[in-house]
Amino acid sequence: MRESIRREAQEQRRLRAAGQPIPPELRRMARRAGLGIFLLCGGSAVLIAVAAVWTGSLYGVAALFLLVMAGLGLLQVFTGRHIITGRGR
Repeated sequence: MRESIRREAQEQRRLRAAGQPIPPELRRMARRAGLGIFLLCGGSAVLIAVAAVWTGSLYGVAALFLLVMAGLGLLQVFTGRHIITGRGR
Protein backbone atom coordinates (compact mmCIF):
# COMPACT_ATOMS: atom_id res chain seq x y z
CA MET A 1 0.00 0.00 0.00
CA ARG A 2 2.87 2.34 0.77
CA GLU A 3 4.21 2.07 -2.76
CA SER A 4 0.78 2.73 -4.27
CA ILE A 5 0.46 5.88 -2.14
CA ARG A 6 3.84 7.06 -3.46
CA ARG A 7 2.83 6.39 -7.06
CA GLU A 8 -0.46 8.20 -6.47
CA ALA A 9 1.32 11.21 -4.96
CA GLN A 10 3.82 11.37 -7.83
CA GLU A 11 0.98 11.35 -10.34
CA GLN A 12 -0.78 14.15 -8.44
CA ARG A 13 2.43 16.17 -8.38
CA ARG A 14 2.92 15.67 -12.14
CA LEU A 15 -0.64 16.78 -12.89
CA ARG A 16 -0.33 19.88 -10.70
CA ALA A 17 2.96 20.84 -12.36
CA ALA A 18 1.25 20.58 -15.75
CA GLY A 19 -1.61 22.76 -14.49
CA GLN A 20 -4.18 20.02 -14.90
CA PRO A 21 -6.85 19.21 -12.31
CA ILE A 22 -6.40 16.03 -10.33
CA PRO A 23 -9.02 13.48 -11.41
CA PRO A 24 -11.33 12.10 -8.70
CA GLU A 25 -10.01 8.56 -9.05
CA LEU A 26 -6.48 9.78 -8.23
CA ARG A 27 -7.71 11.47 -5.04
CA ARG A 28 -9.06 8.19 -3.71
CA MET A 29 -5.79 6.99 -2.18
CA ALA A 30 -5.17 10.31 -0.41
CA ARG A 31 -8.68 10.17 1.02
CA ARG A 32 -8.18 6.61 2.25
CA ALA A 33 -4.89 7.54 3.89
CA GLY A 34 -6.52 10.56 5.51
CA LEU A 35 -9.36 8.44 6.84
CA GLY A 36 -6.88 5.99 8.30
CA ILE A 37 -4.96 8.80 9.97
CA PHE A 38 -8.18 10.30 11.31
CA LEU A 39 -9.42 7.01 12.76
CA LEU A 40 -6.07 5.97 14.22
CA CYS A 41 -5.13 9.33 15.76
CA GLY A 42 -8.67 10.17 16.87
CA GLY A 43 -9.12 6.78 18.51
CA SER A 44 -5.74 7.05 20.20
CA ALA A 45 -6.56 10.51 21.52
CA VAL A 46 -9.81 9.22 23.00
CA LEU A 47 -7.99 6.29 24.64
CA ILE A 48 -5.37 8.62 26.09
CA ALA A 49 -8.07 10.95 27.41
CA VAL A 50 -9.91 8.02 29.04
CA ALA A 51 -6.66 6.75 30.57
CA ALA A 52 -5.87 10.25 31.86
CA VAL A 53 -9.27 10.57 33.52
CA TRP A 54 -9.10 7.06 34.94
CA THR A 55 -5.58 7.34 36.38
CA GLY A 56 -5.65 11.04 37.21
CA SER A 57 -2.49 11.65 35.20
CA LEU A 58 -1.99 14.47 32.76
CA TYR A 59 -1.54 13.33 29.19
CA GLY A 60 -2.99 16.46 27.66
CA VAL A 61 -0.09 17.21 25.35
CA ALA A 62 -0.16 13.76 23.77
CA ALA A 63 -3.94 13.84 23.36
CA LEU A 64 -3.79 17.35 21.88
CA PHE A 65 -1.09 16.31 19.40
CA LEU A 66 -3.13 13.32 18.29
CA LEU A 67 -6.27 15.47 17.95
CA VAL A 68 -4.37 17.89 15.70
CA MET A 69 -3.14 14.97 13.59
CA ALA A 70 -6.69 13.60 13.43
CA GLY A 71 -7.91 17.00 12.26
CA LEU A 72 -5.29 17.07 9.52
CA GLY A 73 -6.32 13.57 8.49
CA LEU A 74 -9.95 14.66 8.30
CA LEU A 75 -8.93 17.67 6.21
CA GLN A 76 -7.05 15.30 3.91
CA VAL A 77 -10.22 13.22 3.54
CA PHE A 78 -12.17 16.27 2.38
CA THR A 79 -9.52 17.74 0.06
CA GLY A 80 -8.16 14.51 -1.43
CA ARG A 81 -4.56 15.75 -1.23
CA HIS A 82 -1.67 14.44 0.86
CA ILE A 83 -1.57 17.26 3.43
CA ILE A 84 0.41 15.66 6.23
CA THR A 85 3.21 14.21 4.11
CA GLY A 86 3.13 16.90 1.43
CA ARG A 87 3.52 14.27 -1.27
CA GLY A 88 0.63 15.54 -3.38
CA ARG A 89 1.70 19.17 -3.55
